[in-house]
Amino acid sequence: MQSAVTRVERSSDDVEYFGDDRAWSEDAGPAHDHPSPRAPVSPAKPTQVAPEELSVRHLGCHAAIRWDDEHKYHIGTIVAVSADAEAIRVALAGVDTPVSFQRDEPSAPRLYVWV
Repeated sequence: MQSAVTRVERSSDDVEYFGDDRAWSEDAGPAHDHPSPRAPVSPAKPTQVAPEELSVRHLGCHAAIRWDDEHKYHIGTIVAVSADAEAIRVALAGVDTPVSFQRDEPSAPRLYVWV
């Protein structure tokens, strides 16, 4: 029998998981009608953020990148941010190519973050 700690499983999000996938249900305890006071509450609406204002605190935050065409957008979790003299690139989980925000084109696309 393989140890629960050494077992690696893949979730539908293609993220590595270490541990027992049933441990949370066995140790959860009684259910509560209201959320735990320690659990962070996400704002109902995202905040528009300038790409140059991104910092390490935004990693792991949910984000939406929208273009002027209302049918073109990306939604995901910020997993990486990189920058150089020409552009700032934001990588979202589930999106293959990072989105580039050109420094000389401040209007498109727009970045919204749930912080």
